[in-house]
Amino acid sequence: ASGFHPSKLEGMDLLILPDGYYSWDENIRSRLADWLRSGGKVIAIGRALDWLQYVGGVHLTVADTTPKVEKPEEKIPERYEERERNALSKQIPGAIFKAVVDNSHPIGFGIPDSYFTLKRGARAFSYLDKAGNVAYLEEEPFSLGFVGSEAKLKVKKTLVLGAEAIGKGSAVYFVDDPLFRGFWHSGHLLFANAVFFGGL
Repeated sequence: ASGFHPSKLEGMDLLILPDGYYSWDENIRSRLADWLRSGGKVIAIGRALDWLQYVGGVHLTVADTTPKVEKPEEKIPERYEERERNALSKQIPGAIFKAVVDNSHPIGFGIPDSYFTLKRGARAFSYLDKAGNVAYLEEEPFSLGFVGSEAKLKVKKTLVLGAEAIGKGSAVYFVDDPLFRGFWHSGHLLFANAVFFGGL
């Protein structure tokens, strides 16, 4: 990602940003926004969304799932034995969640009403306003595997897969990797649909 130069976008119509860390500067973000508005298409996966949300025209927002507390609780020192337990409550090291799918959307074409997504973290984004929420978690999402109690609250009612138009272009957001290590086969059709139909 560090060797990327905005000039490489010329003549390109699709850019796939795999899960990873990006440290691109404001110049690259601005050039990418211009490229999207003029007809480019980007597919971003996992941690790439953490960076892409700052590109102009993108409407991704981190989900605010902090419980509302009327008065602050008194702080007491945390016991050493509780540290690991409390840290684990905020994590999803690996769990399968059942997401609702809008299969009337072109990216959801050929998918049943639900999709099993492999979550490897508690990253959570709000539903998109006025855009395609192709797959999302409901209030009480079904899950298999280890999910920390606070992490489960954080991901409920959040986006799993979204798509939106940005000018003449479009962006597709996979919060979780649909192709994880090549063995997560249930995401293959969604990803293929995103490549071929994501701009509709």
